[in-house]
Amino acid sequence: MEKKTPFSLSALPFLYLYAPVVLFLLTWIHLYWSIPVVILLLVTAVKMVRTDCSISIQNPFKIKNIGYIVLFLLCLGWCCAAGVGGFVSQSGDWIKHNLLFENLVELNWPVRYEIGESKGVLAY
Repeated sequence: MEKKTPFSLSALPFLYLYAPVVLFLLTWIHLYWSIPVVILLLVTAVKMVRTDCSISIQNPFKIKNIGYIVLFLLCLGWCCAAGVGGFVSQSGDWIKHNLLFENLVELNWPVRYEIGESKGVLAY
């Protein structure tokens, strides 16, 4: 016997996805355009939640454990080749970014600098 998902639980993803769209439409677009679109979105969401859209999907890609190990090693190699971990050098632009990230992590916020008589804050 198949369990039915409660209406409130199946509606949560739609609420999560539609809330920012509805908020944008109602606050940034003229109401004579946004209200009909919001109503259409809500009607569509309610119809989608009420219909049973469950389908059986067969996974065409059957990856064995060795496949996961090879995939992990490829990702690890890619990251190391990109300079993650400091094993190889990164592109020149990342020197500045790494210094900024280090200051943001290790220093108190707002990050303040004092160079001689000059004082300033990190404004990225």
